[in-house]
Amino acid sequence: MVSGYLRTGDMEKALRLFQEMPERNQTSWNAMISGYVECGKLDLARSFYNSMPQRNTISCITMIGGYSKCGDIVSACELFDEMGKKDHLLYNAMIAFYTKNNRPKEALLLFDEMLQPSVNVQPDKMTLATVISPCS
Repeated sequence: MVSGYLRTGDMEKALRLFQEMPERNQTSWNAMISGYVECGKLDLARSFYNSMPQRNTISCITMIGGYSKCGDIVSACELFDEMGKKDHLLYNAMIAFYTKNNRPKEALLLFDEMLQPSVNVQPDKMTLATVISPCS
């Protein structure tokens, strides 16, 4: 039901139902974050993100995507840096953020960082496709 309200953009009903849920899991939290990101209410999305009992890669990527739409590099970098163990999906999101916001040097530096032995995150096809643009 929450997802249905989110798809129609009815954040008030989605929030009311979310608050009434006896148990909330990461999927329900991520759905609310995504709903607020989609309607451009990043402050409310961030509030939900900060309130999550346990954050995951999906919630962080969703927030980075929202910050990418408005070019908020400080907030995106803050979230990325806060994540403990980073996987290729999180790197992909941040590289895409830099690319979309005309920061090719930062995108390439982050790509280089993920390849360092101390980080050792293996790129996938999406990483390579995302990194092609800043190279040009």
